[in-house]
Amino acid sequence: MNSHASSERKNQSAIPSGFGPQTTAREALGNLDLTGKFALVTGGYSGIGLETSRVLAEAGATVIVPARTPDKARAAVAGIPRLELETLDLMDPSSIDGLAERFLATGRKLDMLINSAGIMAAPLSRDARGYESQFATNHLGHFQLAARLWPALEKANGARVVSVSSRGHRLGGVEKYYLMTLQREDVKRRYWEWKLKKKFYIESISNFLECR
Repeated sequence: MNSHASSERKNQSAIPSGFGPQTTAREALGNLDLTGKFALVTGGYSGIGLETSRVLAEAGATVIVPARTPDKARAAVAGIPRLELETLDLMDPSSIDGLAERFLATGRKLDMLINSAGIMAAPLSRDARGYESQFATNHLGHFQLAARLWPALEKANGARVVSVSSRGHRLGGVEKYYLMTLQREDVKRRYWEWKLKKKFYIESISNFLECR
């Protein structure tokens, strides 16, 4: 790490994009031509993720959409050009590694990694490592995915990592011993904590790149 760059790091601030809650994906993209670009969109077969996948593909990008059950996702993405389905379970580290290895083996660059998948208000449960399910799926899974795909992101020479979040992070906090000892059934609060961690996740990537 570059200690000089680290000591001069500044707090991030909002970027006045001119877009708002009613802006559509197509409006945000404008007239950009994404021919030759590659995007991976988790959760890209439902909700915001599906619309993101559709608009990116229609603009010329090749879009990879991973899903725990690709057969179920297939119907949702039918008719979208240049869209490829993959298999991924964000609660399973070996599944994440497998997807990354398969992608890297193609030799492709990755211009966009869009983390849109997530679970919300799930009953308290844990993954095989003992981590709470929302934290494991929505935060740890995406962190590992970005780390494993880093060589492909670097190859793009200007890649973007996007983490879909909400204002819910304002209501979250980080509790001591949260990672392994959480017992409460307050699903909303756990959801807000996850939103805050997604903010930390993007800031950590930004700070890492600034200090290289």
